[in-house]
Formats: sequence, structure tokens, C-alpha cells
Amino acid sequence: MPTPSFASFAEFLAMGGHGFYVWLSVALAIIIVLGNLLLLRIARQRFLAAARARIERRAEPDQEGSVVDSAAALLKAGTSS
Repeated sequence: MPTPSFASFAEFLAMGGHGFYVWLSVALAIIIVLGNLLLLRIARQRFLAAARARIERRAEPDQEGSVVDSAAALLKAGTSS
């Protein structure tokens, strides 16, 4: 059975005197990853809004069931998240 590297939870948090730098790095990495996820979501919403606007500009109201109308319906269904 392997022996634990730290005798207590306080030693684990202290990381041998380097805890401040270790946990600061972990926090910074988490912030960067969450920021990237947020920016990706915002970019996706903007892209879908722009695509929807392009499709609606091209849609002709007198042609029901056209490919463009189907694509617009798919885009609207895909943004329900």
C-alpha cells in the first residue's frame, strides 16, 4: 500500500512551502479554461445569430418548404440550448 505524500491536509495545502504559487497557478488555469468556454459560447451565439440573419435575408416568403426555409428551421431548432 503506498504511503501518503503529506501527513495532513494542512501540509497538502502548504505544498512544502510552495502552496501559494501552486494554488495560484491552479486557480489561474481554471479561470483561463472557464473564460475560454464562456468566450466560445458567446462566439457560437453570435455566429448562429449572423447565420440566422443571412438565411432570413435570403428567404423568399412566397416559396414555402424551400431549402432555405428548412435551413432556417434547423438553425432555430439548434439554438434551443
